[in-house]
Amino acid sequence: IDYVRGNTSLDRAVEQIKIATRQLAQKQMKWFRRFENVRWLTADRTPAAIVDEILQFVSKRLVDCQ
Repeated sequence: IDYVRGNTSLDRAVEQIKIATRQLAQKQMKWFRRFENVRWLTADRTPAAIVDEILQFVSKRLVDCQ
């Protein structure tokens, strides 16, 4: 908003967005750490591999509930 209003440069606005994004991510990680049953997924695989992991996890949980 400061950039659009002419109060800051584009480079400074981009830097502020990067900082705010990192701060938000840190807050989210801290918030999620409170939950013991969170299953963390990494994005270093193909989407299909991630979906397979999710389906296996959900299937196992459904079997455990029966």
